[in-house]
Amino acid sequence: MRLGGQLLVVASSPATAKAILKTHDRVFSGRFLPSICYTIPGTLQSYTMRSTSTECSGMFEYANCIVMDLFSSLREVESKGKVRKEKVLMEMMEYLVEKEGEVVKLDDVLKVTVCNIFANVVASRNLLGYEGWGNGQMVKDLVDEIGKMMATPGLVDLFPVLRRVDFWGKRDGKILQRKVMCVWEGILKERRSRNGSSDNGRDFLDVLLENAFPDDHICFVLMV
Repeated sequence: MRLGGQLLVVASSPATAKAILKTHDRVFSGRFLPSICYTIPGTLQSYTMRSTSTECSGMFEYANCIVMDLFSSLREVESKGKVRKEKVLMEMMEYLVEKEGEVVKLDDVLKVTVCNIFANVVASRNLLGYEGWGNGQMVKDLVDEIGKMMATPGLVDLFPVLRRVDFWGKRDGKILQRKVMCVWEGILKERRSRNGSSDNGRDFLDVLLENAFPDDHICFVLMV
């Protein structure tokens, strides 16, 4: 069946699904993303195609190899990442101990913890605070917005003929790009001004900077 311009294959049983994926794994290796994801400036560039590719194309494989090579060569990033994860988890435990006897929204606590684990691995710093310090609320809202955007089909996805006149999608894409840039541009400027690694050792952001990724690509890769 078709959902707008998207072909949907429904398997009658788990065994049928397994057989389909076994023989057509390349065809089904992509993932569906709403059209608005491709209106964000920079998403169609080669280095970000790994995050947004809808199919296992040659460009996807090329970008995938680049990212995998970067990760596999970063022994220091891997070792430091474990320490940073433990640091974030300790911060979460300390916060929960402080809130003993009070009502705590575990959904928000887990969201902050997961985001900070990711941010510490890639950029050696926290992005969110449990008490809303810094630009925490803005980042929380942005994470929620990106999650909803990637899970919600737009009008163009249901009626592809409207793609040529999708001015509202392009507008929303540019607005979202500016929000993502606001989160990371200060961190990027600080890291570039230091001309090197963070105080906590080399991380994934250093690798992106060393490989001359432009700021808009870095922001999108880190956020998606």
